[in-house]
Amino acid sequence: MNQPVKIDLDLRERLSRIAALRDAPVQAVLGEAIQQYVEREEARESFKAEARAARAADGHHMTADDVVARLRGWGSEQGVARPERRD
Repeated sequence: MNQPVKIDLDLRERLSRIAALRDAPVQAVLGEAIQQYVEREEARESFKAEARAARAADGHHMTADDVVARLRGWGSEQGVARPERRD
């Protein structure tokens, strides 16, 4: 894990500009960016794990198309029928 991170010239220049604006070392800005990325990806994986667990617990779900159709029917006179259970 002690291999250097390869960053193309354009990204390196952009990173340097941000560091200069913050009056901070490039390494500090890069460390902050990596920390934010890791935290975001951990949260995303946690959300997906919770969704999988919820689906496994009740055995059914709605597809994205079901949800969109249901939401589009809100407020209309005829509404939208509840989608069929999907196991």
